[in-house]
This record gives sequence, structure tokens and C-alpha cells, in this order.
Amino acid sequence: LVTSLLYCSLLSLSFPHDSRFAWLAPFGMLGWLFDFAENITHYLMARSYPDLPAFALTYGPIFTYTKWVLAVVTPVVGVVGFITRLF
Repeated sequence: LVTSLLYCSLLSLSFPHDSRFAWLAPFGMLGWLFDFAENITHYLMARSYPDLPAFALTYGPIFTYTKWVLAVVTPVVGVVGFITRLF
């Protein structure tokens, strides 16, 4: 949650309210949502072991991959936006 709030703050500083990219600021919270979904699938697998649920096996890796893509892309977008704002 702290990292997601940090990403939201970075995006808010990079793209102020009068910017046409200001709508990107809430995207910092998407990483938190996908992390939460990943944790739920881990809980479902641990709770139902040895019978693993198909939902957790199918969507757990998707949630993990999306979380990590957002964890890499979001700060890059924020830093690029902040640098372009300086010039």
C-alpha cells in the first residue's frame, strides 16, 4: 500500500491537475489491487491444499505478472513525466 501511494504521489507530481495526463495519477493504486488479488489466490491455494483451485492456478500468475509490470512501468512513466515537466 505504501509503494502504491508513493507511485500515486510521483504521478501526481509528474502530471499536475492541469496536465492532459493527470488521469494517470490513480494508476499507482492498480499495483496494490493486483498485489491484493495475488495474495487472495495464495490464500485460496493454502486453504484448499492439496486440492488446488483452478481459479487460483489460472489467475494467480496473471495477477503476479501484472503487479510486477505495473511496479516497473509506473515509476518509469512518473520519472519521464517529471523530467519532461522540467524542460
